[in-house]
Amino acid sequence: MRARLDLFPAAERTAASALIISHLANWLSQRSKPGTIGLFAALPREPVLAGLPLLLPGWRFAYPRASPGGDMDFYLVTDPASQLRTGGFGILEPDPARSPLVDPSNLSIILCPGEAFTPAGHRLGKGGGFYDRFLERTPSTTLLVGIAFASQVIPSLPVDPHDRHVSFLATELGLTPVTSS
Repeated sequence: MRARLDLFPAAERTAASALIISHLANWLSQRSKPGTIGLFAALPREPVLAGLPLLLPGWRFAYPRASPGGDMDFYLVTDPASQLRTGGFGILEPDPARSPLVDPSNLSIILCPGEAFTPAGHRLGKGGGFYDRFLERTPSTTLLVGIAFASQVIPSLPVDPHDRHVSFLATELGLTPVTSS
């Protein structure tokens, strides 16, 4: 999958990211009540969602911060330019001195990056298990949305008993509910 994404031209990746943002903004703006969204700062092969908060006034956004010990928490970010900094893993993350910690139960939606997804909502992460461990602490009512390029949605993946499945997939082709597994 990483090799496939490396072949995805930057201009096409940028255009696909813009479409994903548009689909998410349209879908989220139709929800009855704004809440707090777990967002992420993209790694090089991931869709870039930085423009999403600008399209959703009234919504709050929290970004993850991973610790070397393997834990991850989300922090409320109102100004990414001043509150995000490059962390120990080379990922933009919130500065806990400038961003309040968000209890996992207060995230109404988590936008989940992944290496690959299936139409049934199975997710393959990057290998560190940060999202897997964090999602174990979230209520089952938290809506999980897989964020990927369409080329990352494949027929099957290995699944472990502890894996949480996403309920929706957002790609440049649209936002769709997952099929039954």
